[in-house]
Amino acid sequence: MIEVTPENVSGAENQMVMQAAQDYGDYYRHARAMQLLLWGFIKEATPRTVSYNLFLGEVRKVSVLTLLAIVRLHASQSQVNLRMLLESMVLSAYALEHDDITEYYEVGSDGAALVKEQASDKAYKWLEKNYQEESKFIKMMKNNINSLWSHSNVLHGSLNTKVVKPGSFVQTFFDNKDIYHINGFLWNYGNIHWMYLRLVEKINESKKELILIEDFRKRMITLGQENENQKRQLMSSERYKKHRPQS
Repeated sequence: MIEVTPENVSGAENQMVMQAAQDYGDYYRHARAMQLLLWGFIKEATPRTVSYNLFLGEVRKVSVLTLLAIVRLHASQSQVNLRMLLESMVLSAYALEHDDITEYYEVGSDGAALVKEQASDKAYKWLEKNYQEESKFIKMMKNNINSLWSHSNVLHGSLNTKVVKPGSFVQTFFDNKDIYHINGFLWNYGNIHWMYLRLVEKINESKKELILIEDFRKRMITLGQENENQKRQLMSSERYKKHRPQS
């Protein structure tokens, strides 16, 4: 076991990222393809997309951080990142229709910029009113994350702690490597990205503020099919059948 230092951890994590395609196969390749499309799906944007692009920058950054956390075996971090990703996606989608920057921040008496907390509430209400399917999906995702991952609990400790014998424990910096769970995280990551990109496409059909790359629709169709195939694979596994929610 290596000594847990920032330098050693960084080296081990880099190795995990470099061999992720080998370890997780099509699940990683699909997640990475969705991440790459997120970073490159816009060809041009109008000057009326300043607020959207500010939030999109956050979406893109947290997207990469989430994928890295998954393959570097940090389950809790990946899911907390995913919650922030969902929140950023909602605000960016809202901003595509509401570009006025003053909706999102104000200047305090001391000259410092202050976030307008009501902007987030407005965004979620707007999404629920205009895009109900996506609104329900995001609420479900956030509820799932909140129920297990957002706060410290004893189950988190079981991911990186082993009982050697009574009174003797070993903690590792990295979580246990459970291929099934990691594949599930990667599929969910790609699924959320597909939802977001389709939502932006829907909004843009009326707003016309973005010019998307020429093969965007073709790539979305292909990635959507891959996503559904991976979902079926995961749901057909014995572990899913054993632990699936009871109707």
